[in-house]
Amino acid sequence: MNFVRVLIVMVVVLACLALGFIIGKEAISPAATPTPDAAATFQARVAATATALSLTAQPGPGQTRPSIGITLYPAQVLDPTRMVVSGEVTVTGPAPDAVRMEFYLQPDEAGALPGLMYADVDGSDGWSWAWPTPECCWRGRVWAVAYYADGSRAYSNSIQVFTPDLLVTPAP
Repeated sequence: MNFVRVLIVMVVVLACLALGFIIGKEAISPAATPTPDAAATFQARVAATATALSLTAQPGPGQTRPSIGITLYPAQVLDPTRMVVSGEVTVTGPAPDAVRMEFYLQPDEAGALPGLMYADVDGSDGWSWAWPTPECCWRGRVWAVAYYADGSRAYSNSIQVFTPDLLVTPAP
């Protein structure tokens, strides 16, 4: 089995070297002027090589997976990236294959650093954090990071959150 893997890796390396040589001659060489035909030829060769080898990209240790979404409940949604929160808010993030989910906050104050607020290590009941929000005068960002057994991770977008007293409504 290891011999087959080594053989596949050698074929991929040789294919990449051959494509690199072709690219250097057709599209990247300073003496040559790039043409649409050269780009199309390169794309066709890459597609043929990837299809023939059935290559799939999997994130490895330290690499990032596609982003995850987080939900805050209860919260007054102003738009998908801004919410008003008060009382205890539950922050959840779906990541079925994760082994750990961390929840972060960063106040919108000059020099304020983000802080790890909670690490959920038991996803059997879903990934969540019960956040007792500040009573007043607070604005910041909340986000989550999911960690996977293979060492990869996925980040949520950050959501800007406000306490109700900081919500500014436009004048009529």
